[in-house]
Amino acid sequence: MGFDGPNFYNLAAFFETKNDLVSLKKLLNDIETQNGRSLGEVKFSSRTLDIDILYYDDIIDEEKNIPRSEIVKFDFVLRPLYDLAPGHIHPNTRKTHNKMLADSIYQKMIIKRISLPLTV
Repeated sequence: MGFDGPNFYNLAAFFETKNDLVSLKKLLNDIETQNGRSLGEVKFSSRTLDIDILYYDDIIDEEKNIPRSEIVKFDFVLRPLYDLAPGHIHPNTRKTHNKMLADSIYQKMIIKRISLPLTV
């Protein structure tokens, strides 16, 4: 979703860490680099590996984009989070993943029946 390119896996994982947010981001960037990711790639383009920190406890840090703004913008980000923890409460919206998914624009994209007069 979002660009033309090869298919890829999109997933979310939950884990606990003793690393602070800055150290964790550095560690994840190192993992990306070790797996062939290069700096300066075009946004929404194909890449070997892209690891984002979506949440870090209940921290709200707009400068570091925590929680990631994409959670409330894109179903392909929210859906794996819902699968992991439907009852998790987003620190900004104060809604659970379940409620956010139910309210999402993607859920509202349902084909509506339209009645048109037909003259034969």
